[in-house]
Amino acid sequence: MNPEVDQVISRVEQSLQKYFVISLSVQEIKDGQRNFKRICILTLFQFIRLLVILHSSIAAFVDDKSPWHFYVLNYYLGFGIFGRFFAGMYLFAFVLFFSHGLIFSFFEWKAKLVPLTDLREMFSRLKNPSQEEVKQFTFFLRIVPYMPWIALFMASLPLGSLNVVAAVVTGFRFHGMMFVLYCSPLLAIFTVILYFNGLVWVFVHIIIAQSTMYFKIRLNRVENKLNEFSDQSKRIHKNGSRRPISIDDVVLDLQETLDELEQHNLLIKHFLRNELYGTACCFVTIFVFVLEDNPWYLRVIMLVTLIMSGSIIAVSFINAAQLYVRILNMAKALHSCQCLSIQNQRLELRARSAPSTSQGIRPSMVSDLLVLKSKFQVLRMIQRVSSPHLRIGYTVGNGESFSDDTAAAYVSNIFGNTLMFLNAIH
Repeated sequence: MNPEVDQVISRVEQSLQKYFVISLSVQEIKDGQRNFKRICILTLFQFIRLLVILHSSIAAFVDDKSPWHFYVLNYYLGFGIFGRFFAGMYLFAFVLFFSHGLIFSFFEWKAKLVPLTDLREMFSRLKNPSQEEVKQFTFFLRIVPYMPWIALFMASLPLGSLNVVAAVVTGFRFHGMMFVLYCSPLLAIFTVILYFNGLVWVFVHIIIAQSTMYFKIRLNRVENKLNEFSDQSKRIHKNGSRRPISIDDVVLDLQETLDELEQHNLLIKHFLRNELYGTACCFVTIFVFVLEDNPWYLRVIMLVTLIMSGSIIAVSFINAAQLYVRILNMAKALHSCQCLSIQNQRLELRARSAPSTSQGIRPSMVSDLLVLKSKFQVLRMIQRVSSPHLRIGYTVGNGESFSDDTAAAYVSNIFGNTLMFLNAIH
């Protein structure tokens, strides 16, 4: 294995374990071992996330005159509708982080974190990789050690500072300075948990990006083989050669790629589905706040937040969609190449066969059987590719495919719920 790639993967594994994305080392996960001390720490993180969800629910939905705002130390109260909006954002975001944490824990317990645990095996399957392929494979992995700084400056410090200001404003306006002192431990805990939540969210998208990048490399190789075979078959047909051509290696390579894709998709489809639902909830709250009568500068802040988060999530969905479309197109190319192969085999059989009165299998029958076998293989390949489990995350709750109708329903639900909340506010 390339020493440089091995070093990059080692840093990734250390970062994932150091920042409590996973509780064990990669080898321990593959061996089915358990580190109950770190599992307890991750469970504590999940419990704190659940408490933040309850806290944000009360801050967003309880009436302003309720004493609950003092009991739960609601430091969003002083900002009115802006505070309710932020509480709603935290509510949806922490539900998303909570679900991501549960998914990591579940698949780690089942030893099925394939996109993480099989990084070295993935690279070893790229036999004799070019320098460009090495760069592509390690592009997102090299970013992982810098994720803690990105999470710190993009989420933890800005939102933590905003919460401190909100606590001071709420304390002076409603409860007094003692309220700010009571809030201090909660603000510190919230800032720390927000930092680790940002890490989980960024790591999720890094995992998706790394997995799709790997399969793009694999599909590029299969596509190059298909193009090479197609050109070679055309040249042989043009020159009148009778040497038989087989594409068994290409078919086997594509089948192995699809088998790996199914293993990766066990984890990734849950990530993308949660991101889909969580993004819908965030879009509703953002649209409600932007369309409400608020100062222009607050609207600009929310639109910037929408664009930044939406862009990161959109990249994951676009990469997954492109990968799925490429697989379908490759199945069509495979069908074309197999048709060329059968055509060459027919020419070979006709050349070798001579008029004979002996009783046996006619060459035309052999050719028909080869055609049927080829069509069966192609239909089986396309059926496997079209399976809902291989549509990289593009599934809804009951496992149905993510079609144009479900996309339209998804968007219409966002705007429908937005109008409903706006009517309720007014």
